[in-house]
Amino acid sequence: TDAPTQKAPNLAKASVSAKIAALSHPNPWVRETAQRLLGADASAIEALQVNVNQSTHPQAVIHSLWALEAQQALTRDVVKAAMQKSQPVVIMQALRAGGHLLDVDTLLATFARVEGDTGSALAWFDALQAHNRESSAQEALLNQLRSDSGDIYRREAAVRASRGVELQILPQLLAAQLENSPGSQAVLKDLVASAYANEVRAANDGDAAQRLLALIEAQQGDREWRQLAMLQGLSKAAQAIDEPFKLADAPSLFTDKSLAGDDPLWLARIAARRTFTWPGDEMAGGKAPLTGEQTAMLEKGKAFYRHCASCHGDKGQGVAGLAPELAGSEWVTGPVEWLSRIVLDGMQGEIVVNGKTWNGVMPGHRQFPNLDAETLTGLMIHLRRLGSNAADAPSVAKVQEIMALPARATPWTAEAIKDLPYETSLDKYAGKYKISFITMTLTVEDGKLMVNAPMQGSSPLKQIDENLFEVEQGGDGMRFRFELDKTGAVKAMYLQRGGSENLVEKVE
Repeated sequence: TDAPTQKAPNLAKASVSAKIAALSHPNPWVRETAQRLLGADASAIEALQVNVNQSTHPQAVIHSLWALEAQQALTRDVVKAAMQKSQPVVIMQALRAGGHLLDVDTLLATFARVEGDTGSALAWFDALQAHNRESSAQEALLNQLRSDSGDIYRREAAVRASRGVELQILPQLLAAQLENSPGSQAVLKDLVASAYANEVRAANDGDAAQRLLALIEAQQGDREWRQLAMLQGLSKAAQAIDEPFKLADAPSLFTDKSLAGDDPLWLARIAARRTFTWPGDEMAGGKAPLTGEQTAMLEKGKAFYRHCASCHGDKGQGVAGLAPELAGSEWVTGPVEWLSRIVLDGMQGEIVVNGKTWNGVMPGHRQFPNLDAETLTGLMIHLRRLGSNAADAPSVAKVQEIMALPARATPWTAEAIKDLPYETSLDKYAGKYKISFITMTLTVEDGKLMVNAPMQGSSPLKQIDENLFEVEQGGDGMRFRFELDKTGAVKAMYLQRGGSENLVEKVE
């Protein structure tokens, strides 16, 4: 309260030179306001270009670049001039603002200047994407993808830069002597997920789908680890799709019955099958329809989701290095008591999403005046149906109960959330099921679906997706797939075992 009041300059009436000078002001509001005004003033273009060349103030150079970008007045020479600065942050912003203006030879020649700074390297890979059909650019991408440096951000940036040409890069990568390591496995997984999203689905290309499946199937024998990693890539891609890609015929990769039911390769193929369907595909499924009331709330939730999309992606696919995916996340499809409290009061600390550990802070949204019970219910309906998510829609009454609870002083941690009591959506699966002369009993205990079979005892079922569970009993792997009717009740259960799937009768 004793600090002197700062007087904001009237930049609206300032000259171009005064606004240029304000780009190096210590106050961020002044700098950003000057950038905004200069970005709308065509008479300032030349002065901004000169400032990029002559200024020794990193922030002033950066603001000048983005003011020029706002007027589409960036040139290759201006970007190259900024790239000659010594500060990594200036190089990074020059690449972000105008890296697409640089030709492939210039980009490749500047890699040595950006290699040591992760932020600049990521921006460099993004700029290289515009040239990824060039053989020299593909060689640079392959060098990064083969390096197994352990830097997840550079790896993901190289995969993003391969968009649209994944099926040109994948065969070259597979021809290399890849070491069976976590880094190599992650590269294959990410590249296959990207190929499916861009070359198969986005292009609606059945031939590309067949080429991708053939590449995966060819990884046999001592290269089987590659097939596993690539199938995991398809499973990852399945988390962000509404429905599988339709093939004209059943692919041999998914109709091969020679593998045992507990073979990791078979289990990986079953999980990856959700990315494709074909005439006669018995595993095709969908989401339960919404009522008119739920649909109205869903529209409110979709409108509110704009506050979430900048961090989590417009389709819940996540943003690399910023926030995890919502599609395929157990934090989204799990108990409503978890998700609602995370949305209301935020989350902090380590959290594992789809096998990847994140550590950050997500602010709560309780303070938004338009986040009433119907909007929060609709938001969770939207989140729980993103991509492959097919979780039950929460009730507005349950959400009202949760919103009436006191606000939390600090964001939740994963441990604290998991300690909360919650109602389970697994009750619908409970009952007795009979196949041949064996009767299995499914119960819900401590929030887990348990299976009890004669001579086998009781074991917890691991949930794979909304209606698919797996268990290992006596060294024998089995999966249980449930089909629901329109009311959400179980109408059929199928047992997957030993490469076959059999209907199990529900007796009570």
